[in-house]
Amino acid sequence: MAIAFYTGQDEKYCLVDQGTWGVAPSTAAAGQGIHIAEWDLKPMVNFLNPNRAKAQRYNYTSDMMANEKGVIHEISMPATPFLKDQGDKFIYGVMQSVSEGTATPFVKTFTFPLTQPDFSANAGHFETLVNKMPVASTSHYVNDAVISQLTLACAPGANDGMLTAEATWNGRGHVENFNYNGTITYPDVNTADFFYFWDLTTKTINATEVTLGDEGFKMVITNGLQKLGGTSGKPETYRLTFYSCVTTVTALWDTTLRTAMAAQRAGTAVSLVFGWGTPGADGYLSFTIYGKWRESRDLSHARDGSFVTLTHDGSGTYGTTEPLTVLMANAIDRTW
Repeated sequence: MAIAFYTGQDEKYCLVDQGTWGVAPSTAAAGQGIHIAEWDLKPMVNFLNPNRAKAQRYNYTSDMMANEKGVIHEISMPATPFLKDQGDKFIYGVMQSVSEGTATPFVKTFTFPLTQPDFSANAGHFETLVNKMPVASTSHYVNDAVISQLTLACAPGANDGMLTAEATWNGRGHVENFNYNGTITYPDVNTADFFYFWDLTTKTINATEVTLGDEGFKMVITNGLQKLGGTSGKPETYRLTFYSCVTTVTALWDTTLRTAMAAQRAGTAVSLVFGWGTPGADGYLSFTIYGKWRESRDLSHARDGSFVTLTHDGSGTYGTTEPLTVLMANAIDRTW
């Protein structure tokens, strides 16, 4: 008997744009490939086994039930390069608010919404995630997928100095016998499509240049996703209960950091800015985080020439100052 051998390298992972809430894409829908080797899919199932007397001292078969009522399926996407032609989908997937320029390079401005989009009315941004397998009718998909947590990290000593993204996706539907045959196109991976630590054009605290250490910076963006309502045995939609952006910075202990610690003791809000490229040009990317230092760590032996780690908690003022503003230009008209 001939045996076919497959490994994880024979699989593909992609995002498929989903235009209508609750409707999975066709088997031939095009996908945008994700540069990862695998992801961790947790298809949720409710296993029920009521404990009741049936005149026997072992489980009763008809009492052992399973269903998927009210469940949310979770995908943990490992760190992947944050690419010029893909990263905006990750940002939109967690922040759920964007305005896009009308001409090249189509600058996208992301903020936290004061009122969340109504996904059930096809607002906001949701995707179908597909794991394409090499054998027909064995591919997986999770649809109505929204990111609940996105971690962005950039450090000279990790991932070849590239900005990376890892995400927790949450979806309402899971199918494991999908016969997917759509065309998967991967975003470009030329030098200009990555964001390298060494190419940072802006890295400031309150507009003053800061020297980052080997651990660089890390941002954890969350939106407090919870399931809401019910229809046909599934949650009807999601509610995004609380947006946050917690940033960890490893920086040189110097005058700038001393000023930052003075701001911490006074409870004064400060801004962090990390950016690449030229404003208004293709390839521009910037993160502006406004808020207060959460805690002072590694300061017991701080001295000039050493590096310390600080944690910054994004916060804002209603209708004026945003906790987090992301600007990204990639010359792609997303029609967002």
